[in-house]
Amino acid sequence: MARTIPEGEREMEGIRETCVLWARLQGAAEIQARLSDIQAGHPIDRCVKRVERVAIAHQGQVLRRVADGLVACFQTADAAVVAACDMQTRCD
Repeated sequence: MARTIPEGEREMEGIRETCVLWARLQGAAEIQARLSDIQAGHPIDRCVKRVERVAIAHQGQVLRRVADGLVACFQTADAAVVAACDMQTRCD
């Protein structure tokens, strides 16, 4: 069970807040179903790399990369939201 730690105790325990972002490419499964793995893999991989670069540019740390997305950690929720908006803009 999760518990809320008061602000003063956070500093004493060395706890810091982070925000985890799971970014997946919408439509990647449909593209893979219509095309061969080789044909679908290249554009999907390019977009995931673009998303990865955006996460890093916004001081995010990529925790895990999968075929159609990634998981990244940010120091603040604001940084994660700005990165997510930038990701959408660059992959549309």
